[in-house]
Amino acid sequence: SELAPVAGLANTWELAVTDDGWLYAADAVLGLVPFDLSDPDAPVMGTPIPIEGSINHVRAVGDHVLVSNGSLGVAIFERSDPSAPTLQNRLTTGGSVTQTDAADGVLWAADHESVTVWDFSNPNNPEPLHRETTEQFALAVRAGPPVDGKATAFVGDWSILGYWTADASI
Repeated sequence: SELAPVAGLANTWELAVTDDGWLYAADAVLGLVPFDLSDPDAPVMGTPIPIEGSINHVRAVGDHVLVSNGSLGVAIFERSDPSAPTLQNRLTTGGSVTQTDAADGVLWAADHESVTVWDFSNPNNPEPLHRETTEQFALAVRAGPPVDGKATAFVGDWSILGYWTADASI
């Protein structure tokens, strides 16, 4: 049963929860909205962070929040102050980013046309590794466990589930 409803959101697409008690909402109207979950029975909505363009996906990765920002690419927020993440970087793919994820020092983005990969070992300065066109219409991406020293991801490419690998060392 619903315990602690919090009003105030406008058009939420997705939520990301962190291990340290924060939730971030991807709200198409308000932008990135932080919530303090230190008391799960009484979540506290923080000040929304406006983001230019559309926001349809959010992913919390360590000390960063990754926002899929449509044609503007991936917005990377640093969350040293989890109540007020700050825009650190923006990465573009040439397409309209629908989802992004990162693990094992590699950042992945799906953008309808392709999958783009960056070396994310230094989140302050991601380095592009590769962009590859997908067969259909790449909409979803989730980082998988590393295999033989390579980063992996699962890509939802319309009617195809793809399994991708990337080696940031080359």
